[in-house]
Amino acid sequence: MAKFIEEFLTAIKSHFDDNTEGATLYTVQAPLSAVMPYVVLTILPAKPEDTLTESIEAGIIQFSIYSSSATAEEALDLQSDLQDAFDYSEDNVFDTTNYLLVSMERENGNLTMEEDEGKRVWSVMTQYFYRM
Repeated sequence: MAKFIEEFLTAIKSHFDDNTEGATLYTVQAPLSAVMPYVVLTILPAKPEDTLTESIEAGIIQFSIYSSSATAEEALDLQSDLQDAFDYSEDNVFDTTNYLLVSMERENGNLTMEEDEGKRVWSVMTQYFYRM
């Protein structure tokens, strides 16, 4: 199972790198030294009672975008890049260890802004439901 998750994350990161510019993708958590803009990728189970060690046929991939630009434009541009890369595209087929990704469906995308030490930090959280 761990090998599959590792291969799946590698495939997503590669697809992200090929289809977006100007942001670094981190898994689960960005380091404190991370420079904005950046994106944090998290894979969640489809149901709260599931764990990724038990069920991987369906789940949620969450991209959290962070930007400290003066306006939301940079964060929204990155969200648009993600949508172009992952929304219902044939390029979304990742073949990893006997699993074939058959669909990724965007569930939502929420834009928020917080003040952090006198600076604005924009965040966009976008979730995709995936099926294997």
